[in-house]
Amino acid sequence: MLHLARARHLRLAAGRRLALDSRSWSRNSSSSNSSNGTGSSEAWIMSAGNVGRDKQAVALAAVLGLTPKIRHVVPSPAIKWMYPVFQLKFLDQVVASDSSSTQQAASARPSTDSKQQQQDAQALPWFLTSPSGDRLTADQPPAVVISSCADTTLPALTVKRMFPSSTKAVHLLQPLVDVQNFDVCVLPRYLWPTLAVNSGKGAPSGRVVRTDLTLNSVTPARLGSTSLECIPQSFRDLPADRVVTVLVSGEPSAEFAWYGEHCDRFIRQLSRMIVVHPVKVLLTFTDRTPAAVKAKFAAWHARLTLKERVYIWDERQPNPYDAMLAYASDIVVLADSTTMTSEAICSGRRTYVAGFAATTGSLRAFHVAQLETGRTRVFRPAQIEALPASSASDPDAFVEDRPAVSGTDEHGQLRDALVDALYASRRE
Repeated sequence: MLHLARARHLRLAAGRRLALDSRSWSRNSSSSNSSNGTGSSEAWIMSAGNVGRDKQAVALAAVLGLTPKIRHVVPSPAIKWMYPVFQLKFLDQVVASDSSSTQQAASARPSTDSKQQQQDAQALPWFLTSPSGDRLTADQPPAVVISSCADTTLPALTVKRMFPSSTKAVHLLQPLVDVQNFDVCVLPRYLWPTLAVNSGKGAPSGRVVRTDLTLNSVTPARLGSTSLECIPQSFRDLPADRVVTVLVSGEPSAEFAWYGEHCDRFIRQLSRMIVVHPVKVLLTFTDRTPAAVKAKFAAWHARLTLKERVYIWDERQPNPYDAMLAYASDIVVLADSTTMTSEAICSGRRTYVAGFAATTGSLRAFHVAQLETGRTRVFRPAQIEALPASSASDPDAFVEDRPAVSGTDEHGQLRDALVDALYASRRE
């Protein structure tokens, strides 16, 4: 029993020392950086290594006219297991500490610490870590700090606490803490109902900006200047009425029940499309595509009779994603990825969604909204060739030639709404 009591006492003492260290770090960083100015043209993007979310954050920075700076900073292993709400409670206790603790913390540090350890202690508080060695120090504080998931919420709000008068905190997608912690939350409309459980006081309209699509940087103008050199010349020289780019993620989730038999069906649809229509196909994967899905497409391509009309990215070279979007006249995207669906829509190309029947919940709500507005249509390749455009056949048939509905007009509206919301939060 005495040993247990002694161990508990040591843990509490160690926790107090860590808290004192973090209080000292917070004050030193704030005083050294805030004195250099009131802000900059930079947006710090707190990254947890998710490429899709980082791309959305970069697009948000571009909408605001800011230079994105990605910093890979996440909660340390000691607290990463905690729900973000509890992480923020601990941060509140650290920031609210009295000033007398700074001298105590300095005297509590062992005198044998190396210079590098002292620099690391000033670069990040103990409750944060950076796999890539990034720091939260700079000559000028950022104008905006952006978070997009549970692992980036604490780092972003730490930056906001460091520079409360010059840095605004913006959160992308579903906030896992009260929206009042941020200056602005950018939330797709299909996730809007989730705010009812994330804010006890309800969602203040001035703090939440809704979008119809996932943020991205794809525009027809940008694709128009994209080089096609990464696509083989022999493939580009093939004659075809249409070029169809297929974007495959194929990762099953709680809202996307897509498995082996669904993949087989999708491959049969692609085969029928190639046989019936004079098209050629580009196909690419994401970093989250299961190996089993890639293997199925590789086996399909190997036995395909018209394999010269299908080009599949082999992963030995950089992903020609932008080039494939630029070269396409039509895009087929799997329904599990709202990001790729949004990018396909914003490209200005006709966009078809495969696997819609496998979606549920908020993912299905997203796709229903795009289908209802005509931005996308369900991928059902026709079995006969050259149906007239005015035909009373299936309105989702592949040969149907309605003009594409672009989502690029949303960027300007989003910028106006964000600026209004940020200034509104500044006046509060």
